[in-house]
Amino acid sequence: MDELGFRGEWRRYQTLALEAFERDRAGGHRSTHLIAPPGSGKTLLGFEILRRLDRPALVLGARLVAWSAEGYGAPISRPRSGSTQVITPPTSVSALRGGYRTQIDPSAMA
Repeated sequence: MDELGFRGEWRRYQTLALEAFERDRAGGHRSTHLIAPPGSGKTLLGFEILRRLDRPALVLGARLVAWSAEGYGAPISRPRSGSTQVITPPTSVSALRGGYRTQIDPSAMA
């Protein structure tokens, strides 16, 4: 996942947010609460956190929902551009293209 890493320069407050996330993670916390104004790069931070966790995430329209064996995490906004690695197996993609209707656990919709 390193190839998906941010190649720009983090703003000071973004660096502080990522450091707070790493402190929380090292302390065993399962969540970090981030409050910032529109346009401050929260979505980019969310993707960086997902990249660092190296865990799958569910894309629901304009939202990404991190997934682990413990369940779904809090949703974050999906970026308007960029690329990522799709890990859905080709057989599952074929089934979806063929009309298979998925069921999403209600916890992902919270």
